Amino acid sequence: MPAAPLRPRLRSRLRALAAALLAIVALPGAALANRLDWPPVSTNVPVCTSPGLQNYRTAISDGAGGMYVAWTDTRFVVADVYVQRIGADGTALWLTNGRLTGGAPGVQDQPTLVSDDAGGVIVVWRDRRYNVLGDIFAQRVDPNGNMMWLLNGLPVCLATDEQSNPVVVSDGTGHDGNPSGAIVAWEDHRSGVSIYAQHIDANGQPLWAVDGIPMTTSLAPQFEPAITADSLGGAYVAWSQQDVDYDVVAQHVDGSGDLLWDSLGVRVCGATGNQFHAHALAGGAGGTWFAWEDGRVTSLGSYVQRMNVNGLPTLTPDGIALSSGLADETDPSLASDGAGGVIAAWTDMRTDGDIYAQRVDTTGTLLWGYGGDPVCTAAGLQQFASVASDGNGGALVAWEDYRAGGGDIYSQRLGPDGSALWTPNGDVTSNAPGSQYQATVVSNPDSMGIVVWVDQRSNGNDLYAQQIPPPETAPLVTRLVGALSSAPNPAPGATEISFALPGAGRTELAIFDASGRRIRTVTSATLPAGGHTVPWDAHDDAGRPCAEGVYFARLAINGRTLATHRLTLRR
Repeated sequence: MPAAPLRPRLRSRLRALAAALLAIVALPGAALANRLDWPPVSTNVPVCTSPGLQNYRTAISDGAGGMYVAWTDTRFVVADVYVQRIGADGTALWLTNGRLTGGAPGVQDQPTLVSDDAGGVIVVWRDRRYNVLGDIFAQRVDPNGNMMWLLNGLPVCLATDEQSNPVVVSDGTGHDGNPSGAIVAWEDHRSGVSIYAQHIDANGQPLWAVDGIPMTTSLAPQFEPAITADSLGGAYVAWSQQDVDYDVVAQHVDGSGDLLWDSLGVRVCGATGNQFHAHALAGGAGGTWFAWEDGRVTSLGSYVQRMNVNGLPTLTPDGIALSSGLADETDPSLASDGAGGVIAAWTDMRTDGDIYAQRVDTTGTLLWGYGGDPVCTAAGLQQFASVASDGNGGALVAWEDYRAGGGDIYSQRLGPDGSALWTPNGDVTSNAPGSQYQATVVSNPDSMGIVVWVDQRSNGNDLYAQQIPPPETAPLVTRLVGALSSAPNPAPGATEISFALPGAGRTELAIFDASGRRIRTVTSATLPAGGHTVPWDAHDDAGRPCAEGVYFARLAINGRTLATHRLTLRR
């Protein structure tokens, strides 16, 4: 339906909107300025280019539009752990090439990060200063890069034999600017192979038994821990356990160290074949999500399950497949859909290696079709997807891409309905010389993200980062709030939606309900630049009146989202 001409009573509002947009652009240090300070995709932002190899990187948002990155670094031959903060404008905020976090004698590696809920981070790693097989150490770093605990960190576990593969979540105890502590889990070889955990406070002091507590009384070998917070000061921990074959087992531990599920743990998946590489994601009130690779049938599948607080599955026993299982589906990555469900992305081998995604609601319904939604099916191999919530019911996805021969990094934004909001098959995030691989994406406000990866443009392993979407392809208004509005709002029924386009292009205005389901395409047409107003009669595409509640209007041009707007119907 073509857009109606601009109505006189709305002209003043659009003039005010235009003035507001110009004011935002003019503000020093405004979000738009940050957006434009990032370099092009052929250059990117160096996180660390020191001599030696940089690897085992991990990244999280800094809560202010930037990111924290931690990695293993061999610039002084023996591996150490470094951390860096990248600002919203792409500037390295600490020392060039990062701050040394774990630099004691011996090898420090396998770093992982969590926010300390006060603007800084807690870094946890495997440490071989006392034990050549490995112990677990941790350090808290404030927003300015200052080490807040003992130089080179404090011990979390110094038990005999090997401790490795640490994972960490915040305990959520911080408030009024005070930091939180953390719960750390790891693979422990002191007596067989088991999963242990420890609770450390904001000063790094252990709160449970010395060297941690086991997550299960089972004597079966346990590997590859995964962890997510329970929002009550405790955590859900999952692992792959070798009984007859490998199953996914989990435990719920509270902040006092009490095991809340069966002492043996609960079986998330005990199907035939092997289940391994578990992932965990907080599932909102009343439970948590798990994902894993599953070998119960001929091809390797990606499965999910949601467990309630009592350790009972809320979906089909042994989980549900994310796709049709026609070929191997590996390395599932999870993000919240903002409505209690999850969005998963994985490597799919139904052709030559592509990236697919799926959205699953709390009932286990596959919202993007039985086969999943193709994120990238370009020529060549695409693999190792990383996914993060976009904050609007959709997701940001980044991956390794070999369509041009050598490895590049690509990214895509998916809407709540699974539609690609950027270029089909993704936008290039880095196409620098050499290979780029092991991408991790973190999300930030305004549906933007930052991707970090290992980079070989200089014939070694360095670390680079790029904000997405990249500056040369993103419309200027993507960071500007207010480019979309409606009146009346709240509306007793029909309402008028007004917007301003930065240029001519194929324009789509669609309405989504609170769960992220598209219910109405209000307009889909090629429109000129400037102001437009379209009516919405508060009906869905089938002509049915919409119920009272919250809805979201999404404006896109040439496949790229410009703005979203919340509106309310009150009958």
